[in-house]
Amino acid sequence: MKTVRIGFADEWVGFDPHSNIFVELLSQRYNVQFSDDPEYLFYSLNGFKHLDYSVPRIFFTQENLTPDFNICDYAFGFDRMSFGDRYFRLPLYLISRRSELLALSEGSGLRYDGERRFCNFMVSNKTSAPERDEIFSLLSKYKQVDSAGAHLNNIGYRPRDKAQFQSHYKFSIAFENTSSPGYVAEKLVDTAYAGTVPIYWGDPTVGEDFDTSSFVNCHDYGSLEEAAQAVIELDRDDEKYGRVLGRSLLKAPLRGYSFDPHFEEFFFSIFEQPWKEAFRRNRYSWGEMYESRLREFVSAWQKRRNQPIRRIMRRLRRYNLTGFLDKIRVKLGKKLLGRDLEKLKWR
Repeated sequence: MKTVRIGFADEWVGFDPHSNIFVELLSQRYNVQFSDDPEYLFYSLNGFKHLDYSVPRIFFTQENLTPDFNICDYAFGFDRMSFGDRYFRLPLYLISRRSELLALSEGSGLRYDGERRFCNFMVSNKTSAPERDEIFSLLSKYKQVDSAGAHLNNIGYRPRDKAQFQSHYKFSIAFENTSSPGYVAEKLVDTAYAGTVPIYWGDPTVGEDFDTSSFVNCHDYGSLEEAAQAVIELDRDDEKYGRVLGRSLLKAPLRGYSFDPHFEEFFFSIFEQPWKEAFRRNRYSWGEMYESRLREFVSAWQKRRNQPIRRIMRRLRRYNLTGFLDKIRVKLGKKLLGRDLEKLKWR
């Protein structure tokens, strides 16, 4: 069996470089060695270490960003597009939720037979699209929506087991960070696996991936107000709710590592060609200049980021102290200056 040396760089927290679909696939045909001097580099968007490797680079992502083909040779992403032999659509749920997809394929997701609460909301990133907060607000006017994430938490704790927690609810809000054609992360699969009806927003073309009759697809309605009303009507109609809950999210069972039968053929084609012929990015002339300018930008950004005051502010944000300091600033401003400094920013 032929040996192939690979490396990973700039992956997200929680991604295991030694156990993932790329390693599993390669291990079927190659003796895989992990190396600091790889022949091929898999990398994501959480840093710029990939620029230090002058080998064929393979990009994959967990966020809604289009690959930069001036930097990578091959890419796996969310976009529904073609780019010669350099790109294949591989949404995050295929990378990180394989076990849940296999369970859904077998009809063995979680099922809770007890009395269910109305709806849950699990969000920690408060900087995402405002539609998340809007649907939470709209549904909360009807019934209590339990928010269990760091953002808008109203239950007083954060569950350790997300799936078990969501299985106790009739509905789960499954809104992406942003809306873009093709961008389907893990949220829809997670909520369907938990045995709850997802309330989805994100990819307006999500019906190309999943059966939209198995969840409330906000893109089927003219506004979020209309979508919220559809949820309310479904909550009041037990028979209709049961029909939606009983439908499978998947249009077909998962076979292999993707719903697209051409995925493995594309993947192995990268490694089966001679190594020197695997490069696709422009490494000379303007291609070299482009990467050089990116390196200069990264260097300047890192120097600025490492300034002491910026390190302090990052730590304050990490421990959620900036909100506390803002309150102190406002109270001091009113007391000492007789002014409302609510809208003033830190300098």
